[in-house]
Amino acid sequence: MKREIVFDNVRKKNVTITPEERVRQFIIDYLIGLSYPKSLFRVEKQACNGLRCRPDVVVYDTCCNPFILVECKSSNVEITEDTIWQVMKYNRKLKAKYIVVTNGISTYCWKLSGGTYVSSNVPQFS
Repeated sequence: MKREIVFDNVRKKNVTITPEERVRQFIIDYLIGLSYPKSLFRVEKQACNGLRCRPDVVVYDTCCNPFILVECKSSNVEITEDTIWQVMKYNRKLKAKYIVVTNGISTYCWKLSGGTYVSSNVPQFS
């Protein structure tokens, strides 16, 4: 069986399309559509000092601070409380202003405000 390949515009390389990668490409395209420059993205890079975590996508602000942390699941994986806790645990170190969890069908976003997460929309880049 031949593998399906897609060119990842952020990582600037061909990647094999898995169910999770399909969702990752979907959210990357969505964020680019909100005017986030590709240069501010880090995809599947070690990002949590002292923790073993490799977030799916981190979008930085123009001062190099984590702004949006994204956790992707394949479309057949239900987003559960455990998934949400996983991304919140990563964010204790990263301190991104927004966290997003998506399976390509359902997408949830929260803004970190005063130490508490509040439901939010993914902001447009400004």
